[in-house]
Amino acid sequence: MTTITLKSYTRSKHQISTVYGVDDLQFTTSMWYHDVNFYDLENIYGKDYMDRVYFHIVVFDMNKLQSVKPKHIDLGPYERYHTVEFENLWLKHFSGAFSQWLYENDLHDYKGPTFLHKANDKKFNAVETTAPDGPEVLSLNGGGKDSLLSMSIFDKVGVEYGTLVFSSSVYGTSRLQLRLTGDLVKNCSKSHRHHQLAMYDDFLDSPITDLRDDVDIKTLQEDETIKSVFSVLPFVLQYRYRYVNLGHEKSAEYPNLIWDKNGLPVNHQYCKSIAAQILEDTYIKNNLVSNCTFFSVLKPLNDVMIFSMLNSVDPKYIPYTHSCNKIKPWCKRCAKCAYIWLAFMAYQPTNLIDSIFNENLFDVDEIQIFYRQLLGLEKHNAFECVGQIDETRLAFELCRRKGLKGKAMDIYIDEVSGRYDQDSAIMKLTEVDTDYDRIPSKFAEDIMALFSEQEKVARDFLKGKLIK
Repeated sequence: MTTITLKSYTRSKHQISTVYGVDDLQFTTSMWYHDVNFYDLENIYGKDYMDRVYFHIVVFDMNKLQSVKPKHIDLGPYERYHTVEFENLWLKHFSGAFSQWLYENDLHDYKGPTFLHKANDKKFNAVETTAPDGPEVLSLNGGGKDSLLSMSIFDKVGVEYGTLVFSSSVYGTSRLQLRLTGDLVKNCSKSHRHHQLAMYDDFLDSPITDLRDDVDIKTLQEDETIKSVFSVLPFVLQYRYRYVNLGHEKSAEYPNLIWDKNGLPVNHQYCKSIAAQILEDTYIKNNLVSNCTFFSVLKPLNDVMIFSMLNSVDPKYIPYTHSCNKIKPWCKRCAKCAYIWLAFMAYQPTNLIDSIFNENLFDVDEIQIFYRQLLGLEKHNAFECVGQIDETRLAFELCRRKGLKGKAMDIYIDEVSGRYDQDSAIMKLTEVDTDYDRIPSKFAEDIMALFSEQEKVARDFLKGKLIK
């Protein structure tokens, strides 16, 4: 009868360290904030308030422990922060953020763990930060094509911004990750500040699924995005940012499949959805920081638009990007690498991408299944941060017109080419979502004008290449 427990956390000048329990097992996470001083923040905002901030950072890191299928959650000595509003946020996120994990473990009737104690009716006040003495926008930067385009957009419309790069021990050594992403920022943007946050985790890479007979699950998962949203708050407080750009695109709105056992959507990228963004932003405004808004400058754009707009970015910047979640910068054997390589080959000069990957991924046997998923030939789209099926198909067609060959291209030609409405896909996937209204009003008009201009560029590019 598994219970996950928030046992304790401590903070020092630049670090928050946490101990979690899974019954009699113990796990730890440490987060290193390179240019945040927690002692200064406690002097400014008070120790009681900062304790609430620490709690939210560590408890949403703790969400990963839900993937051992626990029966209960125990917040231990931090039950005082267990409000009705907090519990509602936690529970609403579970069904969406863990939908892939539920599907992979065939847990169609599991509703998640229940809290060991009842929520209280306390109301906590949010703080209002003073005017910033630097840029108002903080742009989160994972080192990939979305981060590069976000920075390029801010540069083009004259918005000053800072950047924050994350590293996680789940993805390899921190120094390598921070160097790779730091090189992207240093060489490819006009950012006014550059922040770093390094996370060290011993749960997600643990052998718990092999060594605990009572943990009857196959995969471990976390809601990485909501963790990053709360983890960024110390930077918001220290530097008084008004806006945080998450850099999530419209393609993240679409599920990988509808589960036939319960009719619910399964979306690997739910955490990047508008629904998740609004839940988090509303909660933070009500409880923690009242005058900071979380938004995504890329949310009006599908991946087709993003890759098209990257054509207007200096090609020398592309080699600084990396997107693989297995081995940095590219493992060349996962669904993410398969997709990014495909799209880069479709929209960027072939010799440039060859110089980065040095391999024709169309011929790699291990990833043929991912290309089949990406093309819509299997039960679901690939479980990764990838585009929609028609976006993959358009990329394949662009590659075919370039004369690119390989096993995956043969699959596309034999089983997909000519069997979908290419004209309709082009019109739909290049359309800018003008209903997205969370881009801050003070620069939304300039950004949307840029998008409107690029919509025509992308449409003309695709029609010119694909429609005779």
